[in-house]
Amino acid sequence: STGWSRVTTVSTGDVGKYTSIKISTDNIPCIAHYDTTNDDIKFSSWTDAGLWASSTVDANGGEYISLDISTNNIFNVAYGRGDGVYFSSFTSTQWYTTQVASYAFRKWVSMAVDSNGMPHIAFCNSSGTDDLYYSSYSVTSGWQTSVLTENFTTGNWVSIAIDNNNIPH
Repeated sequence: STGWSRVTTVSTGDVGKYTSIKISTDNIPCIAHYDTTNDDIKFSSWTDAGLWASSTVDANGGEYISLDISTNNIFNVAYGRGDGVYFSSFTSTQWYTTQVASYAFRKWVSMAVDSNGMPHIAFCNSSGTDDLYYSSYSVTSGWQTSVLTENFTTGNWVSIAIDNNNIPH
């Protein structure tokens, strides 16, 4: 087909805030967003039946959502809420959620998954210090978080990317 087309994925309630979109390795469009009406993080993907299917990632809400898909099509969502930064991963039947870091106020979450399926998250703690943080996960040590820059007042809306050598930038 040529050109853009507009499709509604979810239309009930106040939905679609903090949207993040990715295309899976089998070319399926996937969207993570905040459902303000129900205070949920939602995930939607296109189905073989030609419809959008949605599921609740986290019924406790969140903001500044970042979606990435690992090479084996595991869906990963990172986001912040009042008590910290969270990571959710979907493994064939359900979402698993864990708290990555506990900071009073977090903003501007960005996540990328490396070629080994390990997540890397950058975020800003906006509770007065505006520190820029980096969190990564490994099977042997779990989540590790460090401060990259203190008093990160030169900008907002962080972004992270992983190169071909699995090095975050």
